[in-house]
Amino acid sequence: MRVESIEQEYMTNSNETQTDSEAVLVTKVIFEGVSSPCILSRLMIEALGRPGKDNDMEFLNSGERCIVVWTHPQLSLEATQNLINRAICK
Repeated sequence: MRVESIEQEYMTNSNETQTDSEAVLVTKVIFEGVSSPCILSRLMIEALGRPGKDNDMEFLNSGERCIVVWTHPQLSLEATQNLINRAICK
Protein backbone atom coordinates (compact mmCIF):
# COMPACT_ATOMS: atom_id res chain seq x y z
CA MET A 1 0.00 0.00 0.00
CA ARG A 2 1.27 3.46 -0.84
CA VAL A 3 0.01 7.01 -0.77
CA GLU A 4 -0.66 8.25 -4.29
CA SER A 5 -1.51 11.80 -3.24
CA ILE A 6 -2.55 14.06 -0.40
CA GLU A 7 -4.57 17.13 -1.35
CA GLN A 8 -6.10 19.94 0.63
CA GLU A 9 -8.55 22.51 -0.67
CA TYR A 10 -10.66 25.21 0.92
CA MET A 11 -14.31 24.83 0.00
CA THR A 12 -17.10 27.35 0.38
CA ASN A 13 -20.78 26.97 -0.26
CA SER A 14 -22.71 29.20 -2.63
CA ASN A 15 -24.00 31.34 0.25
CA GLU A 16 -23.14 34.92 -0.73
CA THR A 17 -22.89 36.00 2.91
CA GLN A 18 -20.16 33.50 3.70
CA THR A 19 -16.74 35.02 4.36
CA ASP A 20 -13.37 33.51 3.46
CA SER A 21 -12.78 32.73 7.13
CA GLU A 22 -15.81 30.41 7.03
CA ALA A 23 -14.32 28.26 4.27
CA VAL A 24 -13.81 24.61 5.21
CA LEU A 25 -10.51 22.80 4.65
CA VAL A 26 -11.14 19.48 2.89
CA THR A 27 -8.36 16.88 3.05
CA LYS A 28 -8.27 14.03 0.52
CA VAL A 29 -5.79 11.14 0.64
CA ILE A 30 -5.62 8.63 -2.20
CA PHE A 31 -4.08 5.22 -1.50
CA GLU A 32 -2.97 2.72 -4.18
CA GLY A 33 -2.28 -0.98 -3.82
CA VAL A 34 -4.65 -1.50 -0.90
CA SER A 35 -5.07 -5.24 -0.38
CA SER A 36 -7.44 -4.83 2.58
CA PRO A 37 -9.74 -1.79 2.80
CA CYS A 38 -10.80 -3.07 6.25
CA ILE A 39 -7.26 -2.80 7.58
CA LEU A 40 -6.80 0.65 6.02
CA SER A 41 -10.07 1.88 7.52
CA ARG A 42 -8.98 0.58 10.94
CA LEU A 43 -5.62 2.37 10.61
CA MET A 44 -7.38 5.61 9.67
CA ILE A 45 -9.78 5.29 12.62
CA GLU A 46 -6.79 4.79 14.92
CA ALA A 47 -5.13 7.88 13.39
CA LEU A 48 -8.13 10.25 13.19
CA GLY A 49 -10.42 8.90 15.89
CA ARG A 50 -13.98 7.64 15.72
CA PRO A 51 -16.04 8.74 12.70
CA GLY A 52 -19.03 10.82 13.71
CA LYS A 53 -17.48 11.69 17.05
CA ASP A 54 -13.85 12.75 16.49
CA ASN A 55 -13.95 13.30 12.72
CA ASP A 56 -16.18 13.32 9.65
CA MET A 57 -14.06 10.92 7.59
CA GLU A 58 -15.55 9.36 4.46
CA PHE A 59 -13.97 6.24 3.04
CA LEU A 60 -14.41 5.23 -0.61
CA ASN A 61 -12.78 2.27 -2.28
CA SER A 62 -12.69 0.61 -5.65
CA GLY A 63 -10.47 -2.42 -6.01
CA GLU A 64 -6.99 -1.58 -4.75
CA ARG A 65 -7.62 2.18 -4.74
CA CYS A 66 -9.03 3.92 -1.67
CA ILE A 67 -9.88 7.57 -1.09
CA VAL A 68 -10.24 9.01 2.40
CA VAL A 69 -11.79 12.49 2.74
CA TRP A 70 -12.38 14.59 5.86
CA THR A 71 -12.89 18.18 7.02
CA HIS A 72 -12.38 17.60 10.74
CA PRO A 73 -9.85 17.54 12.25
CA GLN A 74 -8.25 20.34 10.26
CA LEU A 75 -4.53 19.62 10.01
CA SER A 76 -1.72 21.24 8.07
CA LEU A 77 -0.46 19.38 5.01
CA GLU A 78 2.74 18.45 6.86
CA ALA A 79 0.80 17.18 9.89
CA THR A 80 -1.46 15.16 7.57
CA GLN A 81 1.54 13.60 5.82
CA ASN A 82 3.09 12.66 9.17
CA LEU A 83 -0.20 11.23 10.45
CA ILE A 84 -0.70 9.11 7.31
CA ASN A 85 2.89 7.87 7.33
CA ARG A 86 2.63 6.83 10.98
CA ALA A 87 -0.72 5.13 10.34
CA ILE A 88 0.37 2.97 7.41
CA CYS A 89 3.85 2.14 8.74
CA LYS A 90 2.55 0.33 11.85
